[in-house]
Amino acid sequence: MTKTLMIVPQWTNILPIEMPYEQGYFSGDPLPMVPEDIANRLIQWNQRFIDKYDEVAGWTGQDLSSVHWAEAEVLRRQLVEALGDEYRIIITRSYR
Repeated sequence: MTKTLMIVPQWTNILPIEMPYEQGYFSGDPLPMVPEDIANRLIQWNQRFIDKYDEVAGWTGQDLSSVHWAEAEVLRRQLVEALGDEYRIIITRSYR
């Protein structure tokens, strides 16, 4: 059975991946199946979200949104390649 991993921007500096259908999993729990280099880039991606997105005003600069989501897609594809068919990787634009 394929498991789902969701790349979700977080308001804290954690690995921005959730497993929505896994009982006992909480946001920020270790995910050993995610390669360390990709995990580090996802954390950096999330930190840019924390630094550049305002809850009221939105993105602090022009085109930051499109750059942010394009980078998320690159990271998603790298995760798909690294994890294979066991996981379905999706990106959500909801902010947690």
